[in-house]
Amino acid sequence: AKQYYGVCMHLVTASQNGIMHGHDQDEELQIVNIPPTSLQRFVNVDVSTREGLQRASYLGFGRANVAEVMFSPYLHDAAAVFEAPTYRGRAFGLFRDPVDREISRFYYKRVAEHEDETTYQPDLNFITIAKYSLLGFWEGNAVVRMLADLKENQKPTYEDLELAMEIVRRKILVGLMDHMEESIAIFDQYFGFAPRLDFDEQWFMDCKTNKAFGGGANHNSKKGKVDPESSTYKNLARRNRYDRELYSYVVHLFETRKQLERVDMSHGSGRVNGRVYAVPNDPIENVPPFVSGEEVNEDAGEEDYGLNK
Repeated sequence: AKQYYGVCMHLVTASQNGIMHGHDQDEELQIVNIPPTSLQRFVNVDVSTREGLQRASYLGFGRANVAEVMFSPYLHDAAAVFEAPTYRGRAFGLFRDPVDREISRFYYKRVAEHEDETTYQPDLNFITIAKYSLLGFWEGNAVVRMLADLKENQKPTYEDLELAMEIVRRKILVGLMDHMEESIAIFDQYFGFAPRLDFDEQWFMDCKTNKAFGGGANHNSKKGKVDPESSTYKNLARRNRYDRELYSYVVHLFETRKQLERVDMSHGSGRVNGRVYAVPNDPIENVPPFVSGEEVNEDAGEEDYGLNK
């Protein structure tokens, strides 16, 4: 999604790339091309870390109105950058099956040389996904932990899961990774994103196919399928039991809204066809909290959101 909005839609983006080429030393906000010869435009901040978000806040990012879209893994910290009520962001997020996500991350961590040491872990090349599922150095339930704003050493509870569900219900325009085309259409439609009029239509369609629907960490699970009946799969599922419950709710919300609303699937129309799926920052009263019927066993063993201004 980052590449799609930055390259294909040509939107000014805030992510981790804006501080490259020494722009982390800049004392004022500015829009920069990264790399310098590229048409891709970034704000010179790094919103992928809490320290970077603090710097962005100090430079007045939240009130400067320079970015059209930002991508950060820290929803609460990112929201705090905007100086409500005058300056506000609206959140959208792509959600993925938690077990599929963990499998993908395992293979991505093996090869992500361009990432920092917390992500790039070449030692994982010497163990199997089965062994990885048993190791205790990684924390599961990443999405619930992030939404509930838990500290690193805090274990999530069912109350945290309920809080995460409520935040998703009221604050986040949801999409699903395995319904990427429809999700992108929902986002474009809601925010009014459309390709530039001077872009060649075939170029845009090719760019959209390559950037939105292919490549990256989101597809690394194709390298190693795990049998859902295997102990490896069950270990990964158990470590992400709260995220799995949250994901079931997100799918429920997504599917319920599909029945109520209409989405214009034409590429980059930027126009609303009927009402939007969900209005961030406004309660969705007619979609009640989801109950899956599966009890979460709290004693059984041990996800890039975006903000658009």
